[in-house]
Amino acid sequence: NKQRDLDWYNYLRRQADTPLPHDIPYGKVRKPRIPSAPEDVVISENEDIGLSKINFTSPPVTLTWLDLQAKAPPKDKGLKRTLTKLLCPSKEVSKSKILLKGVSGIVKPGQLVAIMGASGAGKTTLMNVLAHRRPGSLKVSGEVRVNGTKMGRHINRVAGYVQQEELFVPSMTTREHLYFHAMLRLNRDITKEQRVNRVEELLNFLNLKKTENTLIGEPGRIKGLSGGEKRRLLFASE
Repeated sequence: NKQRDLDWYNYLRRQADTPLPHDIPYGKVRKPRIPSAPEDVVISENEDIGLSKINFTSPPVTLTWLDLQAKAPPKDKGLKRTLTKLLCPSKEVSKSKILLKGVSGIVKPGQLVAIMGASGAGKTTLMNVLAHRRPGSLKVSGEVRVNGTKMGRHINRVAGYVQQEELFVPSMTTREHLYFHAMLRLNRDITKEQRVNRVEELLNFLNLKKTENTLIGEPGRIKGLSGGEKRRLLFASE
């Protein structure tokens, strides 16, 4: 039903455009333990690590994936598999598990796409393959293209997604979490001052400045950020 699909699409767009609340209660606040960028900090035009350098008028991007196949190897392999066949011929030997089979699709500029399916259908596997974040033993075939150009391993430098599970240290503050990621994940040639500036930009850009010294927290144990703030913090971490 085209009308039903259109109504669902419009509903999702409205949800995505809903303003973030500013009056939600905040959790525990701790005195900052890491450096902050000076209030009068100015990001130089030749710096290529800050949000100020993102070109929001860049050409539209069309993402396509063609005949994606993903297969997990059998649990029993090598010597263990051989011994099982010899010593227990009646026992069924584990086989490769097909996670994705012949999956193709396209996302055009401006589209909002929902990937839906039952538990174990392969949704997370598809997202990992599209972002080239593959578990070590997973065998993948097919093509992922951006504007018609085939993408390889280097796509994981610019592609990412917010995962379902929240991986936080509850006793860290918002700023400490971002600073920790900046120190570990940014290139070695980026100075400490630039890393601090990047954290400052993210806090302002994603409206997390008000909670920069708030503990992330953990439900039932440590009062901290709201659910929406945690999702934005996950997005900032990427």
